[in-house]
Amino acid sequence: MSVLSNHLVKNDEQCSSDKAVVLIVFAFLVCASFSAVLLTPIPAMVDYLNHLARMYVLASDGMPGANPYYHAAWALYPNLSMDLLVPQLARAFNVDTASRIFLLLSQGLVISGALALERIVKGRFEIAGFVAVMFLYSLPFSWGFLNFEFGVGLSLWGIAFMLLVMELPWLVRLSVNAVFVSMLFAAHFFALGIYGATLGICELWRAWDRNAPHSETAFRLALLAVPALALLGAMQLTGGTIGFAETDWFFTFKLLWPFRIMSGYSMTSAATSMVVLTGVIYIAAKHGYLQLETRGLWIAIGFALLYIAIPSRLFGSAFADLRILVAAALVLPAFCTLAMPRRALRAMLAATSTITLVNLAIVLTVWLSYRADYAAMIDSFHQLKAGSTVLVGASGDGDDPPFHDLT
Repeated sequence: MSVLSNHLVKNDEQCSSDKAVVLIVFAFLVCASFSAVLLTPIPAMVDYLNHLARMYVLASDGMPGANPYYHAAWALYPNLSMDLLVPQLARAFNVDTASRIFLLLSQGLVISGALALERIVKGRFEIAGFVAVMFLYSLPFSWGFLNFEFGVGLSLWGIAFMLLVMELPWLVRLSVNAVFVSMLFAAHFFALGIYGATLGICELWRAWDRNAPHSETAFRLALLAVPALALLGAMQLTGGTIGFAETDWFFTFKLLWPFRIMSGYSMTSAATSMVVLTGVIYIAAKHGYLQLETRGLWIAIGFALLYIAIPSRLFGSAFADLRILVAAALVLPAFCTLAMPRRALRAMLAATSTITLVNLAIVLTVWLSYRADYAAMIDSFHQLKAGSTVLVGASGDGDDPPFHDLT
């Protein structure tokens, strides 16, 4: 009996030690990931400068020093999370700092949303946080799709809350859903689609698992759809729009995106990281260390079908199919169960941490290399006299991804 008791105490101590190591590594990776934004006054993201210029215009709109060539015309549009928050933050900080705070807030929402979803689904911290940090500088986040990143983080929180109240009375579910749909509509319409698709698949799984009546399932799905339909109707009545009518299909890219998803700056790093990650997942699944619950399998199949079916450019929004991959990577870990020996756990921890740190090192190398260029550009603006005419030119047409590194 004494030997058995000592063995149990030893196992508990090992388990506590492993949990401590996991939490320490996770905290380190989070802090390292945030440091990229903290160390760089202007992150070298493709769309970031466009966002920053727009924030300067919006922050000064209606003020004595407002730009005379621009005026904000507000309407019921989606994709406005940065436009609504940063000008308000700029009242306490300068626009540059307010924009970086928004970027950090978006990254925090992605990580915390993944953790919250996993907590609701499994009741414990396991792998979702690590995957969220790993994808924090993946495509399209590293390209500066800031409203989308904020919206994705918000959608993860929304999915978590909706799963929490999934069996509560319909009025509670409708109220919670209406709140998140409203916020997501303002934040980013594609993120709202991710939220709706995930919950819709969960409702279909619930109906199949419980053999629920069709009328009950239809009612539950209608509760999900009503707030979004109401907002779309209001948008039409007030003259708002979603993007443009342009829709393009590039089916060849769908074969390439999985090998480009991990890095916006290096195709070699992205492909290598995906091969390593796929190998780790395969080995873990083969030995039964990593298992996907049935509901998660439904979500995975649903996202796969969406990825195949969705256009590459939807309503003028580029890389729509690519965004599905990011959503799947952030949602699915919450529905995976991890149970492996100590040695295997540490090997997986080392592999995922290496992928994260290599990608982060590339991000920092690119971002820091642009600091002098951005400083010189800003200094040149200060030398322009008021009323000057500026000729704008371009050095050439660069290739769009996925065949071009955006360094």
